[in-house]
Amino acid sequence: MHSAVDLSKPEIAEKINDLAVRFKAPVDLHPEDLLFKFFADCTPGVEALDRYFSSGWVDAERITTRVKTLLPEIERPKVLEFAAGFGRVTRHFRRIAPHFELRMSDIHAPAVKFAKDVLDVEGFKSEPRPEFVPIEHSYYDFIFALSFFSHAPDATFADWLCLLYSALRPGGVLLFTTHGETSMKKYEYLAQLYSPRTGFGYGPASDQSDIEGENYGSMSVDFDYTVRQIHKTSAEIISYSSGAWWGHQDEWIVRRAALPPCEVEDQATAVKGQPLADFAKKRPGGPVWNLDTVGNDQRAWENKSFELSLQQELVVSGWAVDDESKRAAGGVDIVIDDTPYAAQVGVSRPDVAGYFGIPDYADSGFVLRLPMGHLAAGPHQLFVRVLSRDRQNYWEMGPYTLIVK
Repeated sequence: MHSAVDLSKPEIAEKINDLAVRFKAPVDLHPEDLLFKFFADCTPGVEALDRYFSSGWVDAERITTRVKTLLPEIERPKVLEFAAGFGRVTRHFRRIAPHFELRMSDIHAPAVKFAKDVLDVEGFKSEPRPEFVPIEHSYYDFIFALSFFSHAPDATFADWLCLLYSALRPGGVLLFTTHGETSMKKYEYLAQLYSPRTGFGYGPASDQSDIEGENYGSMSVDFDYTVRQIHKTSAEIISYSSGAWWGHQDEWIVRRAALPPCEVEDQATAVKGQPLADFAKKRPGGPVWNLDTVGNDQRAWENKSFELSLQQELVVSGWAVDDESKRAAGGVDIVIDDTPYAAQVGVSRPDVAGYFGIPDYADSGFVLRLPMGHLAAGPHQLFVRVLSRDRQNYWEMGPYTLIVK
């Protein structure tokens, strides 16, 4: 039992028995559990025990809800708790989510042994640097890392993301938390670390005093910084929630795409098109086309200016045809601030084919999706370029104004 737990005190022994009945989970505490020591230093005695076990239960329930919501079709999801420590959350899954095929990982070998011997959960030892971690690739359905990236330094932040992302099967989900704006408002020392110029701040101190400060400390990050690190994988950002965990840490949820993990420095580069001037000539006039959607505007053809939240994916969609060849357009580029992005073409549009009475227009739809946070706050200029069927010419429409807030 942990040195902070004095079983000779009747109220402590009574609380331990109460917790065992209440949570129906192992109540053993490993002597090297530094997180429990942190709890005990903040709230000594009975309150520390109650907070440690109750918060672990609540967090396990939240993770279980996320898995059910995001992966409803998987009956027995393979779940990894990364940086699990000595089981504050882990110990509760046997009761809350017995259908999970659960594994854990932690940098402390005694924590891995404790999980196996006491909590009946298999695991593997992590390492100070991600390149040495023995993790299965393309294996897990769901990975969560609570309060790990809030301690990872800039030098390895993206590398840790890539490691966990590569361990997901295609379609798998990663949830992690960070010290963001809400954390910095709550804790002055985190705000003092932060630099607006870089988007992050790091200090070598943490509750895990046995880990070298160059590998694990206190990390403050802003929204843009985190998005940039995520884009170094080919991840799709599913959601972002400010201050969602413990009243201050931000929650990020990303999904592994079909693209190979961590081979795309920035997800948006996967849709950047070759500049049209390299192979096509601009033609006067305009094509037969329509702009259906820009962001939340579902009647984009009526407007020249659009607004988009900084925390929102940009979607631009519509249809375009080459009236001379009576075929769908040869391609569509969305040009934002002089950077062309190649939209997905060939999207089914039977309504267009029916309206014009031309069957070959049935695949004239296009759509572009840019990840949340890819565009900085402020105004942006947008043009739409439609290629002729033979891709020798293009028409350009615009400018449109896109205001990101």
